[in-house]
Amino acid sequence: MNDEIRLYRKRIIPEECLLLDEDHILYADREIIITKWHTIRPKKTLHHGYSCYFMERGYKVSKFYDHENNLISWYCDIIEYEYREKENSYIFTDLLVDVIVYPDGFVRVVDLDELADAARDHQITEE
Repeated sequence: MNDEIRLYRKRIIPEECLLLDEDHILYADREIIITKWHTIRPKKTLHHGYSCYFMERGYKVSKFYDHENNLISWYCDIIEYEYREKENSYIFTDLLVDVIVYPDGFVRVVDLDELADAARDHQITEE
């Protein structure tokens, strides 16, 4: 259970589902998948990172690094997933609200506006 797995990132806002074909799977079992990756869309600071999907717990924790390999932050996504056995693939849906933890310990909760918009527009349910 490793590189033959296909991972997808599904977003509600903006609506998209991307194959993470450039992510390298470092470890995988039925409860955890660990990957290393480079940004899909180049950014000024964010260059690469590592992610750990805690599937049964419903979250993903990523370490973000800049171009010089300095830690930017830990980025925590609330997720749900669907496993498709036939394709041996996981579709991870980002459930909008994220928590960012900076190296100095400062914590930010972000994307609450997207959560409110998605609820208002019936893109998500209360559950």
